[in-house]
Amino acid sequence: MGLKTIRQTGDRQNAVELKGYKNVKGNWIATDLTFYLNGTKTLHEVYYNMRFPKTLPSELFTVAGFQAARW
Repeated sequence: MGLKTIRQTGDRQNAVELKGYKNVKGNWIATDLTFYLNGTKTLHEVYYNMRFPKTLPSELFTVAGFQAARW
């Protein structure tokens, strides 16, 4: 079972299918993501060994800080 989000903008439809939910330290995370553009699969990501930081810098929650962040 999973979740699929769809966004329609004019003739363009973007969708993301989220599956493979795992409970990581009390947080539910989708580990299997598939991205679609107009019904065609464009990207498939699978995540392993996910962790949560103990803290995050407060700047991350500002527009400028989020745009500057490098993952």
